[in-house]
Amino acid sequence: MKYVGLFIVGGLIFAEAAVFLGVEIPFLSSVNMKHPSPSTATTIHNSFEESDTSITNTKPAEQSSFSDTKPEPAEIKDISFAENHTVTPSFTDTEPEKDTSPSKPVPTARIPQKELYNFGASHVVNLFCELGDREVAIATGVILNDAGYILTNAHVAYAENPKPCLIRRGSPAQNFAIAERIFIPSDFSGTSLAYANIVRDIAIWKITTFIGNNTLADLSPLEINPLYAPSINSPLSTFSYPAELLGSEAIVRHLHLSFSETIVRAQDAFIIESTQGIGSQKGSSGGIIINPFTGTFAGLIFAINEGESSSITERNLFSLTPLAIDATVRAETGKSLKEFLAGNP
Repeated sequence: MKYVGLFIVGGLIFAEAAVFLGVEIPFLSSVNMKHPSPSTATTIHNSFEESDTSITNTKPAEQSSFSDTKPEPAEIKDISFAENHTVTPSFTDTEPEKDTSPSKPVPTARIPQKELYNFGASHVVNLFCELGDREVAIATGVILNDAGYILTNAHVAYAENPKPCLIRRGSPAQNFAIAERIFIPSDFSGTSLAYANIVRDIAIWKITTFIGNNTLADLSPLEINPLYAPSINSPLSTFSYPAELLGSEAIVRHLHLSFSETIVRAQDAFIIESTQGIGSQKGSSGGIIINPFTGTFAGLIFAINEGESSSITERNLFSLTPLAIDATVRAETGKSLKEFLAGNP
């Protein structure tokens, strides 16, 4: 199984400053892969240009979180998913034991689409991050708590001392606040596709200034449960601000929140691969996937892959699991994500 052309989709960078090409990833599903940087890597040069980004899925094995020591970056080619093993039962002459376990609960009904869209829209924001040389990364993020912390991808703006990012909300996105980065893995590389690096592709920003009449009371945080993992073939809903197909004026004035469905194809403890959707575009980095039945956070979009053509319909999405996010914070701080944010860093 190989992924060629991995793109970090963490942010749409006009000039495609965060695009990775020609990299083989012999794990997960056999498709080409791109990393959606600032929401699928797209940057604004002089005038806005355009850009793009995807991973695979098997039932996550029991796996511990990152150790306190920094892992040696293992090349992705050395990582593979274990085979799925099935057992064929044999019949006996003895009468089978009666099932005394409690009856399984009736499956929860899907959240109505309008309600689900409003739910996602209340938690997701759009980031405009100035990179220098008149470049701006366009990405997506999710509100973590009511103190103004936002989670997105590290590759969106991974400079040592990045400038503040403009935070926008709504559909179309409107100026909301200004935020500064307060967390990024110390050993993260914006160019390495080593497995130990990409599973740490997270950054946390904190709102420092509100624009207009916006306040902390307007925030709607989304809880991240590190123990939650979706099952293979289950549907998930994606929310992001894809900007790959838009021109500069549309991005600034008419960038809308995208809402689509994706199906889990494969996964390990830290990465989920799911089928394509509207969100398989640059600018979707930092977008979220959630359970459409419960609204539970299921992952943070960070990459896409492509087939032989560049068609969006041939791309798959790659997302970091809640465990990957929590484990990265724990490896850096010795605290869980929830504990770390409680300290108001």
